[in-house]
Amino acid sequence: MNYSNKLLIMFVLIGFASLGCRAHGSGPYQKPFEQSSGNLSNTTGLPVDSKPKLVSATIFPIYSIAQQIGGDNVKVTLILPSGESPHTFNPTPADKLNAENSELIFYIGGGLDEWTIEVAGTNAKLVEVNEGIKQIRYGSNPERGDHKYGANDPHYWLDPRNGKQIANTIAAEYALIDLENASSYQKRLELFSSEMDQLYEELLEHTQIIQDVPFIALHDSWSYFAEAFRLNLVGTFQPYGSHGPSPKYLKMLQDKIGNHDVKILFSEPQYPIEVLRSFADDNGLKIATIDPLGGIDGRMTFQELLTYNADTVKLSLLTKK
Repeated sequence: MNYSNKLLIMFVLIGFASLGCRAHGSGPYQKPFEQSSGNLSNTTGLPVDSKPKLVSATIFPIYSIAQQIGGDNVKVTLILPSGESPHTFNPTPADKLNAENSELIFYIGGGLDEWTIEVAGTNAKLVEVNEGIKQIRYGSNPERGDHKYGANDPHYWLDPRNGKQIANTIAAEYALIDLENASSYQKRLELFSSEMDQLYEELLEHTQIIQDVPFIALHDSWSYFAEAFRLNLVGTFQPYGSHGPSPKYLKMLQDKIGNHDVKILFSEPQYPIEVLRSFADDNGLKIATIDPLGGIDGRMTFQELLTYNADTVKLSLLTKK
């Protein structure tokens, strides 16, 4: 073999070795999805835009899903600060500034976060994430406070099956503004949906033992959660919004407590617990806290939020069994 042929073979071998290094040694290994971690990595092999798309989400559960579907291709801003209620939130100029450059703003709708319009920049597309979700309608109860007769309950994200539908909407919108990475969003959507199916089945089995135990809640936001896990929610202390319950309504609720032998009242971290104490004491109720929004330690992903609520409800209601 002459020198020229040897040199050609050497270059070919170097080329194959270089390809192997790029295929297997391009960086540290990342799991495509960690169970209940909400951590999707870029596993599609598609190029990641060096300048991520800017989007916003009104509340933490949507923010978490939007992050997981977007990965490194998207930068998501959360509008509602952790610990605040969307029902009473008033955006500041800083909130508006943070959201004004967003291409998309994802929101719940149904009157829950109508302040979205105030923070939307002129170039932002408002996307209500309820596409494909069958919403629960409030009945004719005149004590619904801020809700009108027949209005839809907007707390649909608390059913993990609806979390999948929210992710579908978000992935589709990402693909419209970033066609180059559409396959990446689809891959993340598939991984997210698979985990939500698994998590839902696990939590449904986890809560099976307390499905017949009655309870009441502070805020009229837990119907989707109760329906998803077949729980026995028999009433709410504060039907909705800032309006306190009337004496007539409290009497009706006390009758339910007596008829169903209720022992647990669930509060929320976004509302002051003081309004419940005298009512709970008068009716022999223990108070526990569940969280519709999350965004704090232990509830830093949509998955962790669902798990926290299922665990808390189970532990609290087991004391009644």
